[in-house]
Amino acid sequence: MQAAIDVIADQGFHEARLDEVAARAGVSTPAIYKHFKNKEDILFATTRVKLLQFEAENEQALLGIEGPLNIIRKLIWTYLDMWRRNPKEALIILMECRSNKRFYQTEAYQVVKNLNRRFVGLIEEGQRTGVFDPQLHTPILRDLTFGALDHMALRALLADDVPSTDRDFEDIFSLFVQMTRPPSQGGPAGRDKRAMLLDAALQVFGRKGYRGATIAEIAQSAGVSDGIVYEYFTNKEDLLLSVANRKIHNDVSTLQEMFHITDPRRKLRRFIRYHCSLYLADRNYLILFLLLIQTHRRFYTRMREGSIQAYNQFIQDIVVEGQERGVFRPDINPGAFRSMIMGGINHIFLRWFIVHEDDSSDKLEEIDIVTDLLTRAISV
Repeated sequence: MQAAIDVIADQGFHEARLDEVAARAGVSTPAIYKHFKNKEDILFATTRVKLLQFEAENEQALLGIEGPLNIIRKLIWTYLDMWRRNPKEALIILMECRSNKRFYQTEAYQVVKNLNRRFVGLIEEGQRTGVFDPQLHTPILRDLTFGALDHMALRALLADDVPSTDRDFEDIFSLFVQMTRPPSQGGPAGRDKRAMLLDAALQVFGRKGYRGATIAEIAQSAGVSDGIVYEYFTNKEDLLLSVANRKIHNDVSTLQEMFHITDPRRKLRRFIRYHCSLYLADRNYLILFLLLIQTHRRFYTRMREGSIQAYNQFIQDIVVEGQERGVFRPDINPGAFRSMIMGGINHIFLRWFIVHEDDSSDKLEEIDIVTDLLTRAISV
Protein backbone atom coordinates (compact mmCIF):
# COMPACT_ATOMS: atom_id res chain seq x y z
CA MET A 1 0.00 0.00 0.00
CA GLN A 2 2.88 2.37 0.66
CA ALA A 3 4.00 1.85 -2.93
CA ALA A 4 0.53 2.91 -4.14
CA ILE A 5 0.66 5.99 -1.93
CA ASP A 6 4.06 6.99 -3.29
CA VAL A 7 3.14 6.54 -6.95
CA ILE A 8 -0.31 8.18 -6.78
CA ALA A 9 0.96 11.09 -4.68
CA ASP A 10 3.86 11.72 -7.06
CA GLN A 11 2.01 11.31 -10.36
CA GLY A 12 -1.68 11.78 -9.59
CA PHE A 13 -4.32 9.06 -9.75
CA HIS A 14 -5.01 9.21 -13.48
CA GLU A 15 -1.34 9.18 -14.48
CA ALA A 16 -0.28 6.48 -12.03
CA ARG A 17 0.12 2.97 -13.48
CA LEU A 18 -0.30 -0.34 -11.70
CA ASP A 19 2.91 -1.73 -13.15
CA GLU A 20 4.79 1.13 -11.47
CA VAL A 21 3.07 0.37 -8.18
CA ALA A 22 3.97 -3.30 -8.56
CA ALA A 23 7.59 -2.50 -9.41
CA ARG A 24 7.97 -0.21 -6.41
CA ALA A 25 6.36 -2.83 -4.14
CA GLY A 26 8.61 -5.55 -5.54
CA VAL A 27 5.78 -7.74 -6.81
CA SER A 28 4.33 -8.62 -10.20
CA THR A 29 1.38 -6.74 -11.64
CA PRO A 30 -0.84 -9.88 -11.64
CA ALA A 31 -0.16 -10.20 -7.92
CA ILE A 32 -1.90 -6.88 -7.35
CA TYR A 33 -5.10 -8.20 -8.95
CA LYS A 34 -5.22 -11.01 -6.40
CA HIS A 35 -6.03 -8.41 -3.77
CA PHE A 36 -7.58 -5.48 -5.66
CA LYS A 37 -10.05 -5.19 -8.53
CA ASN A 38 -8.50 -2.15 -10.16
CA LYS A 39 -6.58 1.07 -9.52
CA GLU A 40 -9.57 2.77 -7.93
CA ASP A 41 -10.00 -0.14 -5.53
CA ILE A 42 -6.38 0.32 -4.45
CA LEU A 43 -6.95 4.05 -3.96
CA PHE A 44 -9.97 3.59 -1.71
CA ALA A 45 -8.54 0.63 0.22
CA THR A 46 -5.29 2.47 0.89
CA THR A 47 -7.19 5.56 1.95
CA ARG A 48 -9.34 3.55 4.36
CA VAL A 49 -6.30 1.98 6.03
CA LYS A 50 -4.60 5.36 6.42
CA LEU A 51 -7.73 7.05 7.73
CA LEU A 52 -8.22 4.28 10.30
CA GLN A 53 -4.60 4.74 11.34
CA PHE A 54 -5.14 8.49 11.70
CA GLU A 55 -8.34 7.83 13.66
CA ALA A 56 -6.47 5.61 16.12
CA GLU A 57 -3.67 8.16 16.51
CA ASN A 58 -6.20 10.88 17.11
CA GLU A 59 -8.03 8.91 19.79
CA GLN A 60 -4.71 8.22 21.51
CA ALA A 61 -3.86 11.92 21.48
CA LEU A 62 -7.21 12.77 23.08
CA LEU A 63 -6.84 10.40 26.03
CA GLY A 64 -7.07 12.15 29.37
CA ILE A 65 -8.41 15.42 27.95
CA GLU A 66 -11.68 16.55 29.48
CA GLY A 67 -14.30 19.09 28.45
CA PRO A 68 -15.66 19.61 24.92
CA LEU A 69 -13.68 22.81 24.24
CA ASN A 70 -10.37 21.26 25.32
CA ILE A 71 -11.04 18.10 23.31
CA ILE A 72 -11.94 20.10 20.20
CA ARG A 73 -8.83 22.23 20.67
CA LYS A 74 -6.66 19.11 20.64
CA LEU A 75 -8.68 17.53 17.83
CA ILE A 76 -8.15 20.55 15.57
CA TRP A 77 -4.43 20.58 16.33
CA THR A 78 -3.95 16.86 15.64
CA TYR A 79 -6.02 17.07 12.44
CA LEU A 80 -3.89 19.89 11.05
CA ASP A 81 -0.68 18.24 12.23
CA MET A 82 -1.76 14.95 10.63
CA TRP A 83 -1.81 16.55 7.17
CA ARG A 84 1.50 18.29 7.76
CA ARG A 85 3.24 15.07 8.86
CA ASN A 86 1.75 13.01 6.03
CA PRO A 87 1.89 15.16 2.89
CA LYS A 88 1.50 12.28 0.43
CA GLU A 89 -1.55 10.92 2.21
CA ALA A 90 -2.96 14.45 2.37
CA LEU A 91 -2.64 14.85 -1.39
CA ILE A 92 -4.31 11.51 -2.04
CA ILE A 93 -7.22 12.02 0.37
CA LEU A 94 -7.85 15.74 -0.17
CA MET A 95 -7.24 15.76 -3.93
CA GLU A 96 -7.63 12.33 -5.52
CA CYS A 97 -10.40 10.89 -3.34
CA ARG A 98 -12.50 14.02 -3.01
CA SER A 99 -12.58 14.48 -6.77
CA ASN A 100 -14.23 11.06 -7.15
CA LYS A 101 -17.98 10.92 -6.44
CA ARG A 102 -17.74 7.20 -5.69
CA PHE A 103 -15.46 7.95 -2.74
CA TYR A 104 -18.45 9.25 -0.78
CA GLN A 105 -20.05 5.80 -0.92
CA THR A 106 -17.00 3.86 0.32
CA GLU A 107 -15.98 2.41 3.67
CA ALA A 108 -13.10 4.90 3.64
CA TYR A 109 -15.53 7.81 3.72
CA GLN A 110 -17.30 6.20 6.68
CA VAL A 111 -14.14 6.91 8.69
CA VAL A 112 -14.41 10.58 7.72
CA LYS A 113 -18.05 10.53 8.82
CA ASN A 114 -16.98 9.08 12.18
CA LEU A 115 -14.77 12.14 12.73
CA ASN A 116 -17.60 14.43 11.68
CA ARG A 117 -19.97 12.75 14.13
CA ARG A 118 -17.39 13.01 16.91
CA PHE A 119 -16.96 16.73 16.26
CA VAL A 120 -20.72 17.38 16.14
CA GLY A 121 -21.19 15.34 19.32
CA LEU A 122 -18.64 17.49 21.15
CA ILE A 123 -20.38 20.67 19.98
CA GLU A 124 -23.73 19.35 21.19
CA GLU A 125 -22.19 18.38 24.54
CA GLY A 126 -20.78 21.89 24.84
CA GLN A 127 -24.19 23.35 24.06
CA ARG A 128 -25.84 21.24 26.77
CA THR A 129 -23.24 22.28 29.34
CA GLY A 130 -23.23 25.98 28.45
CA VAL A 131 -19.76 26.02 26.87
CA PHE A 132 -21.06 26.80 23.37
CA ASP A 133 -23.87 28.94 21.99
CA PRO A 134 -27.01 26.74 22.10
CA GLN A 135 -28.25 28.25 18.81
CA LEU A 136 -25.26 27.06 16.76
CA HIS A 137 -25.91 25.21 13.49
CA THR A 138 -23.50 22.32 14.08
CA PRO A 139 -23.14 20.98 10.49
CA ILE A 140 -22.24 24.45 9.21
CA LEU A 141 -19.77 24.99 12.06
CA ARG A 142 -18.20 21.61 11.27
CA ASP A 143 -17.92 22.43 7.56
CA LEU A 144 -16.36 25.85 8.21
CA THR A 145 -13.81 24.40 10.64
CA PHE A 146 -12.64 21.38 8.64
CA GLY A 147 -12.95 23.26 5.37
CA ALA A 148 -10.53 25.88 6.70
CA LEU A 149 -8.08 23.22 7.91
CA ASP A 150 -8.14 21.34 4.60
CA HIS A 151 -7.74 24.56 2.61
CA MET A 152 -4.73 25.60 4.70
CA ALA A 153 -3.17 22.15 4.34
CA LEU A 154 -3.51 22.20 0.55
CA ARG A 155 -2.12 25.72 0.30
CA ALA A 156 0.91 24.61 2.30
CA LEU A 157 1.39 21.55 0.08
CA LEU A 158 0.72 23.09 -3.32
CA ALA A 159 0.96 26.88 -3.14
CA ASP A 160 4.32 27.17 -1.36
CA ASP A 161 2.80 28.59 1.81
CA VAL A 162 5.23 28.10 4.68
CA PRO A 163 3.50 25.60 6.99
CA SER A 164 3.37 26.14 10.75
CA THR A 165 1.06 23.82 12.63
CA ASP A 166 1.15 25.89 15.82
CA ARG A 167 0.58 29.26 14.12
CA ASP A 168 -2.14 28.01 11.77
CA PHE A 169 -3.83 26.15 14.60
CA GLU A 170 -3.98 29.25 16.80
CA ASP A 171 -5.44 31.28 13.90
CA ILE A 172 -8.20 28.76 13.19
CA PHE A 173 -8.95 27.94 16.82
CA SER A 174 -9.30 31.65 17.60
CA LEU A 175 -11.96 31.93 14.88
CA PHE A 176 -13.69 28.79 16.19
CA VAL A 177 -13.85 30.11 19.76
CA GLN A 178 -15.33 33.41 18.64
CA MET A 179 -18.01 31.66 16.56
CA THR A 180 -19.05 29.32 19.36
CA ARG A 181 -18.95 31.60 22.41
CA PRO A 182 -22.33 31.57 24.21
CA PRO A 183 -24.27 34.84 24.53
CA SER A 184 -23.62 35.04 28.29
CA GLN A 185 -19.93 35.59 27.60
CA GLY A 186 -20.53 38.81 25.68
CA GLY A 187 -18.97 39.75 22.37
CA PRO A 188 -20.72 39.50 19.01
CA ALA A 189 -22.41 36.25 20.05
CA GLY A 190 -24.13 38.11 22.87
CA ARG A 191 -26.74 39.92 20.83
CA ASP A 192 -29.04 42.26 22.75
CA LYS A 193 -32.21 40.70 24.09
CA ARG A 194 -34.47 42.78 21.90
CA ALA A 195 -32.85 41.37 18.76
CA MET A 196 -33.04 37.84 20.16
CA LEU A 197 -36.74 38.28 20.89
CA LEU A 198 -37.42 39.60 17.40
CA ASP A 199 -35.58 36.64 15.87
CA ALA A 200 -37.55 34.22 18.04
CA ALA A 201 -40.83 35.96 17.19
CA LEU A 202 -40.07 35.72 13.49
CA GLN A 203 -39.61 31.94 13.80
CA VAL A 204 -42.66 31.32 16.01
CA PHE A 205 -44.99 33.56 13.99
CA GLY A 206 -43.75 31.86 10.84
CA ARG A 207 -44.55 28.39 12.21
CA LYS A 208 -47.81 29.04 14.04
CA GLY A 209 -49.22 32.24 12.63
CA TYR A 210 -50.24 35.25 14.68
CA ARG A 211 -53.17 33.63 16.49
CA GLY A 212 -51.37 30.38 17.22
CA ALA A 213 -48.22 32.00 18.60
CA THR A 214 -47.94 32.88 22.27
CA ILE A 215 -45.66 35.18 24.23
CA ALA A 216 -44.59 32.17 26.31
CA GLU A 217 -43.44 30.26 23.23
CA ILE A 218 -41.53 33.25 21.89
CA ALA A 219 -39.84 33.76 25.25
CA GLN A 220 -38.92 30.08 25.45
CA SER A 221 -37.50 30.15 21.92
CA ALA A 222 -35.35 33.16 22.87
CA GLY A 223 -34.24 31.51 26.11
CA VAL A 224 -35.71 34.16 28.41
CA SER A 225 -38.63 34.46 30.82
CA ASP A 226 -42.05 35.79 29.78
CA GLY A 227 -41.44 38.92 31.83
CA ILE A 228 -38.39 39.88 29.76
CA VAL A 229 -40.60 40.10 26.66
CA TYR A 230 -42.75 42.77 28.29
CA GLU A 231 -39.67 44.83 29.14
CA TYR A 232 -39.25 45.45 25.40
CA PHE A 233 -42.72 45.03 23.88
CA THR A 234 -46.21 46.03 25.00
CA ASN A 235 -47.97 42.93 23.71
CA LYS A 236 -47.98 40.33 20.93
CA GLU A 237 -49.19 42.86 18.36
CA ASP A 238 -46.34 45.23 19.22
CA LEU A 239 -43.92 42.34 18.81
CA LEU A 240 -45.32 41.42 15.39
CA LEU A 241 -45.17 45.00 14.11
CA SER A 242 -41.66 45.40 15.53
CA VAL A 243 -40.54 42.40 13.47
CA ALA A 244 -41.82 44.16 10.36
CA ASN A 245 -40.33 47.51 11.38
CA ARG A 246 -36.87 45.99 11.88
CA LYS A 247 -36.99 44.26 8.50
CA ILE A 248 -38.02 47.45 6.70
CA HIS A 249 -35.39 49.47 8.58
CA ASN A 250 -32.68 46.98 7.60
CA ASP A 251 -33.86 46.95 3.99
CA VAL A 252 -33.74 50.75 3.81
CA SER A 253 -30.24 50.75 5.28
CA THR A 254 -29.20 48.19 2.67
CA LEU A 255 -30.67 50.31 -0.12
CA GLN A 256 -28.80 53.37 1.12
CA GLU A 257 -25.52 51.45 1.05
CA MET A 258 -26.18 49.44 -2.10
CA PHE A 259 -23.85 51.49 -4.28
CA HIS A 260 -21.45 52.68 -1.61
CA ILE A 261 -20.95 50.32 1.32
CA THR A 262 -18.74 51.91 3.96
CA ASP A 263 -19.11 49.51 6.89
CA PRO A 264 -16.53 46.66 6.59
CA ARG A 265 -18.94 44.29 8.31
CA ARG A 266 -21.58 44.95 5.66
CA LYS A 267 -18.94 44.56 2.96
CA LEU A 268 -17.99 41.18 4.38
CA ARG A 269 -21.59 40.01 4.60
CA ARG A 270 -22.30 41.20 1.08
CA PHE A 271 -19.18 39.44 -0.21
CA ILE A 272 -20.05 36.10 1.43
CA ARG A 273 -23.57 36.13 0.00
CA TYR A 274 -22.27 37.21 -3.40
CA HIS A 275 -19.62 34.46 -3.38
CA CYS A 276 -22.26 31.83 -2.61
CA SER A 277 -24.69 33.18 -5.20
CA LEU A 278 -22.06 33.03 -7.95
CA TYR A 279 -21.75 29.27 -7.55
CA LEU A 280 -25.41 28.52 -6.87
CA ALA A 281 -26.41 30.41 -10.02
CA ASP A 282 -24.35 28.05 -12.18
CA ARG A 283 -24.85 24.47 -10.99
CA ASN A 284 -22.77 22.98 -13.81
CA TYR A 285 -19.75 25.10 -12.96
CA LEU A 286 -20.20 24.40 -9.25
CA ILE A 287 -19.98 20.63 -9.77
CA LEU A 288 -17.03 21.11 -12.11
CA PHE A 289 -15.29 23.27 -9.50
CA LEU A 290 -15.95 20.90 -6.59
CA LEU A 291 -14.81 17.72 -8.35
CA LEU A 292 -12.22 18.89 -10.88
CA ILE A 293 -10.97 22.44 -10.44
CA GLN A 294 -10.41 22.73 -6.70
CA THR A 295 -8.84 19.25 -6.69
CA HIS A 296 -6.45 20.10 -9.54
CA ARG A 297 -2.91 20.51 -8.30
CA ARG A 298 -2.07 23.51 -10.45
CA PHE A 299 -5.12 25.40 -9.21
CA TYR A 300 -3.33 26.12 -5.93
CA THR A 301 -0.15 27.30 -7.64
CA ARG A 302 -2.26 29.75 -9.64
CA MET A 303 -3.82 31.20 -6.51
CA ARG A 304 -0.96 33.70 -6.46
CA GLU A 305 -1.70 34.86 -10.00
CA GLY A 306 -4.13 37.13 -11.85
CA SER A 307 -7.83 37.04 -11.12
CA ILE A 308 -7.58 34.38 -8.40
CA GLN A 309 -5.09 36.50 -6.48
CA ALA A 310 -7.27 39.59 -6.97
CA TYR A 311 -10.28 37.69 -5.59
CA ASN A 312 -8.30 36.57 -2.54
CA GLN A 313 -6.90 40.07 -2.07
CA PHE A 314 -10.43 41.48 -2.01
CA ILE A 315 -11.21 39.38 1.06
CA GLN A 316 -7.98 40.41 2.75
CA ASP A 317 -8.63 44.09 2.05
CA ILE A 318 -12.04 43.88 3.76
CA VAL A 319 -10.47 42.29 6.84
CA VAL A 320 -7.62 44.82 7.02
CA GLU A 321 -10.04 47.74 6.59
CA GLY A 322 -12.20 46.39 9.40
CA GLN A 323 -9.16 46.02 11.64
CA GLU A 324 -8.03 49.57 10.91
CA ARG A 325 -11.51 50.90 11.71
CA GLY A 326 -11.73 48.91 14.92
CA VAL A 327 -14.68 46.67 14.01
CA PHE A 328 -12.66 43.48 13.35
CA ARG A 329 -10.29 41.90 15.86
CA PRO A 330 -6.67 43.02 15.36
CA ASP A 331 -5.31 39.51 16.03
CA ILE A 332 -7.11 37.95 13.05
CA ASN A 333 -4.86 36.46 10.38
CA PRO A 334 -6.51 37.48 7.07
CA GLY A 335 -5.04 34.43 5.32
CA ALA A 336 -6.53 32.01 7.85
CA PHE A 337 -9.88 33.75 7.65
CA ARG A 338 -9.77 33.56 3.86
CA SER A 339 -9.19 29.79 4.17
CA MET A 340 -12.24 29.54 6.42
CA ILE A 341 -14.39 31.37 3.87
CA MET A 342 -13.17 29.52 0.79
CA GLY A 343 -12.54 26.08 2.29
CA GLY A 344 -15.55 26.16 4.60
CA ILE A 345 -18.03 27.17 1.93
CA ASN A 346 -16.57 24.56 -0.43
CA HIS A 347 -17.23 21.90 2.23
CA ILE A 348 -20.81 23.12 2.57
CA PHE A 349 -21.30 22.90 -1.20
CA LEU A 350 -19.85 19.37 -1.17
CA ARG A 351 -22.38 18.38 1.49
CA TRP A 352 -25.25 19.92 -0.47
CA PHE A 353 -24.50 18.68 -3.97
CA ILE A 354 -22.07 15.73 -3.79
CA VAL A 355 -22.36 13.89 -0.47
CA HIS A 356 -26.14 14.39 -0.29
CA GLU A 357 -27.27 14.97 -3.86
CA ASP A 358 -30.92 15.05 -2.79
CA ASP A 359 -30.25 17.60 -0.04
CA SER A 360 -33.47 19.54 0.52
CA SER A 361 -32.19 21.93 3.18
CA ASP A 362 -33.04 25.62 2.95
CA LYS A 363 -29.87 26.81 1.27
CA LEU A 364 -30.64 30.51 1.56
CA GLU A 365 -31.20 30.08 5.28
CA GLU A 366 -27.91 28.21 5.64
CA ILE A 367 -26.09 30.95 3.70
CA ASP A 368 -27.46 33.47 6.20
CA ILE A 369 -26.16 31.30 9.05
CA VAL A 370 -22.74 31.02 7.37
CA THR A 371 -22.66 34.80 6.94
CA ASP A 372 -23.54 35.36 10.59
CA LEU A 373 -20.95 32.87 11.86
CA LEU A 374 -18.11 34.21 9.72
CA THR A 375 -18.90 37.80 10.65
CA ARG A 376 -19.08 36.83 14.31
CA ALA A 377 -15.72 35.05 14.03
CA ILE A 378 -13.76 38.26 13.40
CA SER A 379 -15.89 41.02 14.94
CA VAL A 380 -14.75 42.77 18.10
